Amino acid sequence: MAAFIIVISLMALAVIAYFLLMIFYPEWVGITGPEAKRTLDEHIEGSDSKDPKDLF
Repeated sequence: MAAFIIVISLMALAVIAYFLLMIFYPEWVGITGPEAKRTLDEHIEGSDSKDPKDLF
């Protein structure tokens, strides 16, 4: 019975740790925000830049 409680506690701790990573370090868990997606889209060869200061 004690082993079951330990396993459940460790699983709950892992879920809490994952949620904290999702909030504070989303890139570490594979979450890409809209700003990063815009930057990735701009780096695709042949795409137009949406930044008016970009001379190239």
